[in-house]
Parts: sequence; C-alpha cells; structure tokens
Amino acid sequence: MAWNKVYPLLTTNISGSVTQITTNFTAIESVMSAEHVSYLAALSGTHRYGQVSTMFSGTYAAILDLANPATSAAPATGALAYDTGCGVCRIYDGSAWPRVTATYFSRLHGYRSTSQSIASAAWTEVVLTTESYDSLAEFTASTGVTTIVAPGWYLVVGTITWPTETSLNYKKGVGIYIAGISACRDVKYGKEVRETEVYDIINITAGQGVKLYAYHSYGSSISIAGANLMLTRLS
Repeated sequence: MAWNKVYPLLTTNISGSVTQITTNFTAIESVMSAEHVSYLAALSGTHRYGQVSTMFSGTYAAILDLANPATSAAPATGALAYDTGCGVCRIYDGSAWPRVTATYFSRLHGYRSTSQSIASAAWTEVVLTTESYDSLAEFTASTGVTTIVAPGWYLVVGTITWPTETSLNYKKGVGIYIAGISACRDVKYGKEVRETEVYDIINITAGQGVKLYAYHSYGSSISIAGANLMLTRLS
C-alpha cells in the first residue's frame, strides 16, 4: 500500500464539508483498489494462454510467470506451465520446458494379455501392449517400454504366466532389465510352475528404460500366456 498517496487525502480538509470528506474517501478507495490490484499482479503473475505453443510438445492450460508477467514478452527462467497432455507441471529453464518431477511419484502397470513366442535358452524381451494406470505417461504402448521420468528408488514387480504343462520339467524365468542390463531375475524349475515373479527395490535414473524379460529351457520356442510389469517410485 502506497501510504504517501493515502495520507494527504486523510489530512486534507478533514474538518470540511460532508461532500469534501465523501470525495476524499472515494479517492482513498480508488487508490487502495489500484494498489491492491497492482500487488496481486506482482504476487500472482499473469496466466498467459498461447504464449509457448512452440516451446514444448503438448497442450497446456496456463503460464504463470512471476518474473516477467508481460503477455508479449518471452517467458522468464522459472516460469511454470501446466501440461494437460500428460498432467504434469513444467518449469522454463531458459531454453526448454522440462517436467517438474520433485513432487510426482510414478505409479505404473503395463501388461500383456495375449501370447508371445519365447525362444529357448535365451532371455527374451516381453513386449507389453497395454497399461491399466500410468501416472506420469512413462509407458509407450507402441514399444512396450517404460521410460523413467523422475530419478529415485523404485519398487519394481514383474510376472510371467506360462502355458499349462503336465509332462515336462524345465526352467522358467522372469527378469527386469534397466537400460538394457539385468537388474533382477528369478528362475523356477518344475512342470507345476505356471507363474514366475520377481520384485526388487532399484535405484533408477531419469531417462532409463525398464523392460520385462522371459526365459525358459524347454528346448524349442514356446508362447507365454501373459505378463505384467508394475512399478512405484518410493523416493
């Protein structure tokens, strides 16, 4: 509040006519209103629609730019945007709009409900085709790959459903690979084994891909009946 603007109106003609006092208070109200609007503009910035349509891929709801609220200016470093395409916030770093991930926790379930042929005696990638939930849009259905957005410690769980087999004992395994390298595996042996699962807590870096792999020692290719990959960021 600009007190130097209000004080003269309080002290001028304070003992004057009712009309003069009313005029003074009307002027005071105008000053206070203008100052309040100015303060809110400085505090809240300006919601700017259509300002960064070419600066990041996706759709957005608004831009909040505290440092540079002018609608005609380029965003200042630190400006925030809400990306409605994948439901995350982005912050302008001076040249690009990376996602704000510090407060977002990844929760994802990708799966395959149809068969896939798996060669014998070789760890083979299982191509997941569908997601049931994906909080940060990390799963790509066309490739079946989950690409981590936020670095941290993750609980990862993988399962493989094998065909019913009543006559032959052979190894059946499931593994989770991070950036092309095995992070955890589990192998079971026996004709009664229908489901294999593996789980672990793994430190994963942003940008690394998470994939599910299957293994068996049947002697020739067989088809799995289904598969699941679930992960949750813990910290």
